[in-house]
Amino acid sequence: MSDESGQFKPWNDGGLYLAGVEVENSVEKPENWTKWTLPGFRYFVVETTTYEMNKTYSDMWNYLTQNDLEIVGAVQEHQSISAENPEELELWFPIERI
Repeated sequence: MSDESGQFKPWNDGGLYLAGVEVENSVEKPENWTKWTLPGFRYFVVETTTYEMNKTYSDMWNYLTQNDLEIVGAVQEHQSISAENPEELELWFPIERI
C-alpha cells in the first residue's frame, strides 16, 4: 500500500493498493506493468487473518500510541501463497525509515 503520491507514506483520506511480488532490483518488469521499489523500513509485524484485520489495525494503533511509536509509512499486507489457511496474513507496520 502507498499514499496517493506513491511515496509509501501513511494513508490520509485515500491511497494506492498494489499487488506484487518481491524480486531482485535488477529484474526487468513485464511490459505494461509498473515496478515499485519500496524504501527500507523497520517494521512491527503482526500475524492476523482477513476477517480480524480491522480489529488488528485498531489494536496496533492503540499499542503504538501507548508506546510512543509512530507509523512512518503505509502499512503493508503480506499473504503467503503457501499458507495452509488463505485467510492468514501479516500486517507490516513501518515504524522507522532506514
